[in-house]
Amino acid sequence: MGLDASSHAIDVDLIQGRLIPHLLNGAPVDDLIERAIRNKLASTRANAWAGAVLDVSHKLFDASYHREERPVKPAGLLSKIFGKPARPERPRPVRLPGFDSDLHVWGRPFFIEAATPGDAARELDAWLQAAEQGEAAVDALARLTLSALERKRVQALTQESEERAAFLKALVPLDQLEPAPPGTDDVILDATALRLNLVRALDAMRAIVHAPDPQAIHVKTDYGHEFTAHELQARRPYDLVDFAAAILPGWMSRGNGYASNVFDMIGVKDEIFETPEALFAPLGSRCPNFAGQLHATIPENYALGGYVPPHRVARFIEILDARREDYVLAFDNDGSKKPSKRPAAEIDEMDTDWRKVRETAEYAKRHGYAYLEGAEIYSGFLGQMN
Repeated sequence: MGLDASSHAIDVDLIQGRLIPHLLNGAPVDDLIERAIRNKLASTRANAWAGAVLDVSHKLFDASYHREERPVKPAGLLSKIFGKPARPERPRPVRLPGFDSDLHVWGRPFFIEAATPGDAARELDAWLQAAEQGEAAVDALARLTLSALERKRVQALTQESEERAAFLKALVPLDQLEPAPPGTDDVILDATALRLNLVRALDAMRAIVHAPDPQAIHVKTDYGHEFTAHELQARRPYDLVDFAAAILPGWMSRGNGYASNVFDMIGVKDEIFETPEALFAPLGSRCPNFAGQLHATIPENYALGGYVPPHRVARFIEILDARREDYVLAFDNDGSKKPSKRPAAEIDEMDTDWRKVRETAEYAKRHGYAYLEGAEIYSGFLGQMN
């Protein structure tokens, strides 16, 4: 089934120079809270735009999938021998050109359309800037994404058969869409509620760090579980990354396609990943047991995984590029000694997990950041988006 995994470009100075000092000595972080609020509001708005395209994509798929089945193909020789009846042939459903919900909705931060990792990195910076400017700037950027997807839809009209192109032709032009309204179960928080949640999260972290007798103090979580403050101190690194992800969002994924796991599957021996202990070293004796909870891959839900320090990110990218096909086909091979082979076009269609990791690493390289994996920082199922 896999994890709700995510990949993050980690600003080491943000963790070590701002957030940990706040936990240890109350250094002010009001500006970070306000930035996190603006990013979350922008992300919610971006998801509404992406949701509008997702609705169109679903309707297109359903309409083309349920169209009348083609005539039955003549039974082949083996079917005749074994008495298997011939089955009607169902044409492949028509998909929205250039749109991948695992990238545009449950993948990249905000609502990014990008052909290359470099494009994705530049787009993330543009979205972060738009978040600072407000909803009008966010909407303008979303419309640029829609225009790019609309150009791909128009281009596909000449590349598909007449029958399949008819479904694309019947769609409303994507650049005329408006943001999808929230669902009945969606919880949309305003700036006040977001601020309250962020402040509470920081206050709770500080209280755990400064507990006078960590072994004796018991804390009950929102889910009804009870832990000692000592046990919760080991979770400060995870909670810090969870908070940092509101300031600099990462890429979300689902399954076991996170890089440290795939590298192990395909036999990458380079010492790329390490535990993120060095990242959180300034926590020092305040959280003496945190290092034992850190690993060089994701061990379970609600945990951090493999860490690539800034000086090693370039090498990480080199390996990702060199082993792209192996990465994409890791689960195809499934331990087989005979690696599967697929056409380049199929590799391009299957590289979503690789692309998320590669784009995150590209952003980290451009800004001198580190790379880090996590689990359950985001969850599409729970509506916890990037």
